[in-house]
Amino acid sequence: MAQQGQPPDSRTSTPPDPALVSAWQRLLDYDRISTGQKGAYQTTRSWIIILGLFTTAAAVFNTYVPFLESALRIALIIMPIATVLLMNYASQFAGSTVWLQHRASAEIIRSQIYRYRMGVGDYQGKSSRERQYILLNSIQDINRQVSNQESPPHTQIPVEKVIAAVTQKTNAPDTDDGFSLMSVDDYIQWRVRPQLDWYTQKIQNDYRNMRRERIWSLVVSGAGSILAAMGEMFAALVAVTTAMGVALNRRAELRMFGATYSIYQWAANALQDEIDEWNILPESERTEDAISTFVLRVEGIFSEEREMWRDQA
Repeated sequence: MAQQGQPPDSRTSTPPDPALVSAWQRLLDYDRISTGQKGAYQTTRSWIIILGLFTTAAAVFNTYVPFLESALRIALIIMPIATVLLMNYASQFAGSTVWLQHRASAEIIRSQIYRYRMGVGDYQGKSSRERQYILLNSIQDINRQVSNQESPPHTQIPVEKVIAAVTQKTNAPDTDDGFSLMSVDDYIQWRVRPQLDWYTQKIQNDYRNMRRERIWSLVVSGAGSILAAMGEMFAALVAVTTAMGVALNRRAELRMFGATYSIYQWAANALQDEIDEWNILPESERTEDAISTFVLRVEGIFSEEREMWRDQA
């Protein structure tokens, strides 16, 4: 357990703990796969949504725009085929479960890294060698779960690249090297407050995106109602506005606009509650056990938020 007092020098020339290097190596690899798979997942499904909208529009305008009849007929042949091909590709190479599993696994490893550096939970009261074995066993268990899924090949990132990249993957890259032992003050400044700030920013962005998408949905729905009231001559355009409404809703679901707002709000409030309770704890009561309890409660919040997020996604 790192003791309170002066924070450790986060820029030391001492070789980093090999168990931590291994943990960060796995986290960086999972992060790479998750980021790539998420991009592929969202891109392919965005194109499926767009092609579905364009197919509906082409079918409508094929009747009402005679001079485009030939081009639209060709489009009506190509777009459904392209949609099916994209759907097959997405099911085989860009599934949602792959990036979700790797993202969740990366965050579980991150949690183990901070527990290890704080010496709490399973790591409390253990020798250096015992702590290293516990960390490596945890990483191996996570890797076995991930290996049960079809995913892009995992890579062994060279150690020197891992060490160079780690500081940018911590929550406080300016001060946290990702390897040094941590005091409780370090934990709050390097782990808890940056995550709290991240939640706050995500809440604001999520609310803004949700509001924008709902306004657009209302506009499209209103336009469809107006066109429907204007008579049968606008029936075709009503079909287009309906397709636009469906596309907007599917896009909002894909981007999870509004879906995570309440989850992040809960997590932010829970974190602030833990910080407030810690701040009023007298110095005499900030024992090793009290620190361990505080850290485990905070990591428990991250774990619960992660499970709620995965269920929502």
